[in-house]
Amino acid sequence: MFSLSEETKNNLITSILQDTLSKPSNKTHPYFVVGKSYFFRNITFHLIGTIAAIDENGITLQAGTVSYVANSGRFMQSIDDGILNEVEPVKTSAYINLNALVDAFEWCHPLPRKQQ
Repeated sequence: MFSLSEETKNNLITSILQDTLSKPSNKTHPYFVVGKSYFFRNITFHLIGTIAAIDENGITLQAGTVSYVANSGRFMQSIDDGILNEVEPVKTSAYINLNALVDAFEWCHPLPRKQQ
């Protein structure tokens, strides 16, 4: 049997914890599912995108699916019919802090990929 010093044990524990906490979870969240698309209303803006990963602090949206919604227009038509007044699709991924999230709606329409 071998023995580890306290310093080595602490370094191993720290390394494992940092590695675990820095990796997003691909498990489902109580309210969100990886691979599904949502319309997110944050404190000051709106985003649409497909969830790539979820961790304890936020949601990562998959690159190529993200759109900033400058003007959703009539909300019912936005959510029920997928009609948006002003939208800015981007090619990058996006991260949404759960503390800034006001609400979210499943997006059951084609993701907007043209600026309007």
